[in-house]
Amino acid sequence: MAVKQNPHSLLFLYEGETEEEFYKKLFNTYIPAGHIRRNYSNLKGNFNITKKTERKINLYLDSRSFSSCQNIHVFIAYDREGAREKEPCLDAERLRTIFIKTNSRVVSINEIIATQDLESWFFHDIEGIYDHLRAPHAQRKFKSLSQR
Repeated sequence: MAVKQNPHSLLFLYEGETEEEFYKKLFNTYIPAGHIRRNYSNLKGNFNITKKTERKINLYLDSRSFSSCQNIHVFIAYDREGAREKEPCLDAERLRTIFIKTNSRVVSINEIIATQDLESWFFHDIEGIYDHLRAPHAQRKFKSLSQR
């Protein structure tokens, strides 16, 4: 009996290395390996993010390596770079107009917008950061604001 393959795939675009570390850890924790095909790509900052996202999606769709990927769900993770009231810098509606149409392999385009810089989310686990950086215990001299 042939193994039934999940027809859905995930293209996850992110703006920097911190996002890659954070979201890969989440995916590995909550989405079992082999459950859905996951592909990642770094946008390297959020300047011209709409054009860079469009280019990455086109490269993905044109690649023979991913030609078997159907029902593609695109997620774009980036920092808002300002207050919550500031409009996001990605034109997701434009991308949906370009890529989501009849007979398209792309079925959804979703934004994950950090209202703070994602890097600040990690500070609740400063010991984990030190461990990841392999900082010797003798050099871990973090002082909270209340200790200053």
